[in-house]
Amino acid sequence: MISATVTGNVGKDAVKREHDGNTVLSFSLASRRYDSKAKEDVTDWVDVSLWGKRGEKLAQYITKGSRIAARGSLYMREYDHEGQKRHALTLRADDVELLGSKDDKKPAAQSNVGDDEIPF
Repeated sequence: MISATVTGNVGKDAVKREHDGNTVLSFSLASRRYDSKAKEDVTDWVDVSLWGKRGEKLAQYITKGSRIAARGSLYMREYDHEGQKRHALTLRADDVELLGSKDDKKPAAQSNVGDDEIPF
């Protein structure tokens, strides 16, 4: 298992769905980094899934442009797109922190969501 923390902006509103009787909230995070070879900033996209009550409660707060920090297990997901094999970097989040929106001058109050406590 690879543990990771990804911080970035949500690309579009989170999608809530049911899977085998469990709620899963899915969204993508855009995280910028400097590529020293290309000598420019590049954007990496990471798909995030948040399962259970945490996903249910946070669905309304994770919207396009929201600044999020997500921690959990990182893995590479393989899928088929129009007959071509594709890969997506995916984080199964254990914890999500709401940091504000991309337009905020200062971060929002931190909202850690752990297993034992849901602040909303």
